[in-house]
Amino acid sequence: MDLNSFVENIRNRRQERLDFSAPMSDLNLDYDMAEGSYVLGANVPNHGATKLNLNHNAKRQVCDKLGIPAKYFDYLEKAGYRDLALHNINELFQHGEGSNMVRSRNGNMTAFLSNRFGIYDNDFVAESVIKALSDDINSENVKVIDASETDKKLYMKVTKPSIKSEIAKGDIVEAGLIISNSETGHGAINVNPFINRLICLNGMTTNEARFKQVHLTHAHNDGIINIYSDETRLLDLKLTRSKLIDCVKESLTQKVFDSHVAKITDATEEIIKPTEAIEVITDKFQLSEEESKSIYDALVVRDAVDTGDPSKWSLINAVTHTAKGIKDIDRRQELEAYSGKILAFVMPKQARAL
Repeated sequence: MDLNSFVENIRNRRQERLDFSAPMSDLNLDYDMAEGSYVLGANVPNHGATKLNLNHNAKRQVCDKLGIPAKYFDYLEKAGYRDLALHNINELFQHGEGSNMVRSRNGNMTAFLSNRFGIYDNDFVAESVIKALSDDINSENVKVIDASETDKKLYMKVTKPSIKSEIAKGDIVEAGLIISNSETGHGAINVNPFINRLICLNGMTTNEARFKQVHLTHAHNDGIINIYSDETRLLDLKLTRSKLIDCVKESLTQKVFDSHVAKITDATEEIIKPTEAIEVITDKFQLSEEESKSIYDALVVRDAVDTGDPSKWSLINAVTHTAKGIKDIDRRQELEAYSGKILAFVMPKQARAL
């Protein structure tokens, strides 16, 4: 995977962005029948009238900010009461207090956020990762196994094949990192160790954030937001980039990897009751019926190197196996993160065989 090309594509979109802060009372929502899309109208201070098509994420965030249950809004739309849905939102806009940030790209509204949302865009994060790993990538000491972007998040996964360990005969894992970010209000900048299992290329995101930078700053003035003309924000970006680069460099080490291998080794010795254990994680992580069944099936038919009674490590591998088959990138990453949380928590007594 060409990480430089991936980052360049993200960087090139910078000129397509329009971010602004506006009083809620200056906003209104309409529906464009020709486009088949909701349209936000805004009177942006020092810019003028602006109209933006809402994507699914932005529509959900508008409902959330106004306290309108998304299921209720969806019901009104499906039942033919779109005018009522629009009336509800516009009444709340009209009587709303304070300002909100609107993020958009190429005429499409991508996020509706707090006026104190701190902008750390995906190109900023991706460029920082490249700076941190450039020498290792050029010398092929680091392998990029995923770089993807959704409406919600950026994900970058790298592994370092020279740092590896054998959990059991033939069951080899290698060190990695997953770096994620959301420029649309769905999470902080995070750097987490990532364990890549070579026999099946399933991956587990560990429950240990090595770096976390939340998107929070001072209240923006109403009008167009340009962080690159704000000296204070530029200093903040410089400091954040330096911290992020240092963290990425320091996290792909034998010491960090060994600490997780020790936990995995312990997990191989914790024998579980499959049905009860799956019931526990289904309830804890609100898994769907289909996901639970897939995990159970993967636990029943384990790979050749996972012998003996099923263990917590077996369960983790069943979860990551299920994650690998999920097409929705955000949900796939969530399940990989759940597997790390399973490694970290104590399985209840009723789910343990010993």
